Amino acid sequence: MPKLPGINHLQAVKALEKAGFRVVRQGKHIVMSDGVRILTIPRHNPVNAITMGGIVRDAGLTIEEFLLHQAVQIQPQSKLCAFGQLLIAFCNTTSSFILLYRNA
Repeated sequence: MPKLPGINHLQAVKALEKAGFRVVRQGKHIVMSDGVRILTIPRHNPVNAITMGGIVRDAGLTIEEFLLHQAVQIQPQSKLCAFGQLLIAFCNTTSSFILLYRNA
């Protein structure tokens, strides 16, 4: 089972929104609900790893599922390099390059 690092509270909110939760109210904490469960996320940067693990468990998700929802999607601003076999995508949110092989 992979470990869950402490993450920014905004990243946690985005990942939980992808999992079906919606923000109910905000203040010193962010309260989210999916209609059945209610989650409270502190506005700490980063949210403690143990606290984040409890929030993920209370959401009814496994750590793997949460990390999949948290994964950054490839931006449509991708360019094909001169070789034609390698796709280089720049991801704005993580300021990193993602290399993918193109099926010929």
